[in-house]
Amino acid sequence: MQWSPTRREFLAGAAVGGVGVGDFSWTNATDAVPDHLLAPRGSVEWSVGTGDGPAAVSRFSARDRLYVRTPGGVRALGPDGAERWRFEVDSGDPESLVETYAAETDGATETLYVETRRGLAAIDAADGSVRWRYGDDDGRRHVDVSLATAETVFLSENGLTALDAEDGTERWRFEPDGPVWLSSQFHEGTLYVGTIRGGFYALDAAGGEVRWRTALEASGDDGPYVLAAGTSDGVAFAWNSSESVLAAFDADDGSPRWTVATNAAPTGFPGTVRKSTVYIADGSVLRARSAASGTVRWRYDAGEAVANWPRFADETMYVGAAGGVHAVSTTDGTRCWTFDTRTDAAAVVAGVDDGTVFVDSRTDALYGLDARSGRLRWRFPYSGESTWPPEVRNGIAYFGTESGTVYAVSGPDGPTPLYDAARVATGPFGVAAGGLLAGGALAAAYRRRKRANAPPPEPTAFADFERETLVAESPKKELFRARTPAGGRVALARLAPDVLAPEAFAAAVEAWAGLDCEGVLEVRQWGTEPRPWVAAEWAAGGSLADRAGKLPLTEIGRVVADVAEIVHLVRREEVTHGRLVPGNVLFTGGAARVADWRLAA
Repeated sequence: MQWSPTRREFLAGAAVGGVGVGDFSWTNATDAVPDHLLAPRGSVEWSVGTGDGPAAVSRFSARDRLYVRTPGGVRALGPDGAERWRFEVDSGDPESLVETYAAETDGATETLYVETRRGLAAIDAADGSVRWRYGDDDGRRHVDVSLATAETVFLSENGLTALDAEDGTERWRFEPDGPVWLSSQFHEGTLYVGTIRGGFYALDAAGGEVRWRTALEASGDDGPYVLAAGTSDGVAFAWNSSESVLAAFDADDGSPRWTVATNAAPTGFPGTVRKSTVYIADGSVLRARSAASGTVRWRYDAGEAVANWPRFADETMYVGAAGGVHAVSTTDGTRCWTFDTRTDAAAVVAGVDDGTVFVDSRTDALYGLDARSGRLRWRFPYSGESTWPPEVRNGIAYFGTESGTVYAVSGPDGPTPLYDAARVATGPFGVAAGGLLAGGALAAAYRRRKRANAPPPEPTAFADFERETLVAESPKKELFRARTPAGGRVALARLAPDVLAPEAFAAAVEAWAGLDCEGVLEVRQWGTEPRPWVAAEWAAGGSLADRAGKLPLTEIGRVVADVAEIVHLVRREEVTHGRLVPGNVLFTGGAARVADWRLAA
């Protein structure tokens, strides 16, 4: 027999150590469970579908422009998600994204540099107009922006080409021992460049003259891939990817300072240079070294492979690792806290803003964590995979997915006592107190949601609907799948003559239709002739009564939590449901909706 929870089971209170729903119990509702059933969900400020393949949020500019790159070009969105302008390219390769770089040119104008198959385009960030192009006329087809400053754009074209940022004219060209590898570093008028042949150069950024040159060695036949890793305290750093060795040189004359060998994978530099310190990830171990001498200041063992892209706030470093996040003191390397995302992928710390650490699991969810304690503040699940680390600005995370959707996500816009009460109920204090007070708080808690106001339904004639299928029938009601006169699909219910008087039906349906709450099934149209009927949003996913025996218990728990919050929030509008049963919980678009408000009574 398939189990279907009753109304009593829906609204059951808390027991010691968990919240009972029929024979299912939520336990371990702590911060160690990131996908806890009661965890507050992040709020979608807006979402935009590009319809152009994978979408990646490149960056948020100083001009309040969010740059989104796709295989077909670049779009500039405002903080509200509205498109400001679009620059289209003929990529010829739908599997790849165009690359974008940006720089202030004169303190007032921001230029976006877009790499295309035809060369480089300099785009005015204000309106998307093309300021200049490089590469169209002379047949160049492949350029990589190595670095962009306010005055100069440095391109990797076998060697290095410097373009004037104002008009795109060539300033100088330099041909080292091999192609430049990845990005360059710029500091106080000097450009530091590494090549795929082991060369490491310091160039005068204004004229391209070589200030000094050194060479790194590899144990194999091929020259090592060398990456300019940064500068600090008069030291320039080169990462020998082929050997996984970091080499430090005097920034003025190129004389060797120190080197350190690691067991890191042969990829890009697995670390960062910040405030006289070099942070290097070596497998599961993170070391902080003095930039000047290379001496180890502290060592931290994460117990799992440490990822790149650390973020800093005050005296704490937040770094992703395989399946979690670590907060580490930059003073002495002590662990502040850890958070487990329970995934195999390396988590990415997107940013720290207003006391919240934004973390992307890269596969299924975005998290907001308390920066001081690591406590889960909210979780936002999404479908597919993210394409690039999110951009964080003013408490909102902006990111794109492989499916082409761009999201703007923030934390809940109101209190979250539902989750907080669960944490108390299942914590040591809650268990010691018998869980009664915490259980009472849990039953009354809610998570505020928002829904845009829909236009009021207009009365029409029952006969105007094209009835397709009789879905359900009882002595009190007939339910059809039907189409409106405009062709939209709805659920069309017609009540028996003796169920409700027309006046009572009209009052109930008007109360239902006036609810402004996400999670309420929308009323589309209704009428009282020849007897009361209502057309509501079609829920293609069926009801919880139909699906309860097929859903995992964790998913049922999530639905129950959502329904409890919907009912509580609507109660604040002084509307009660009347008869909440699994048959009135419907699914559309993967989300739960509650139907039959006031009518079910």
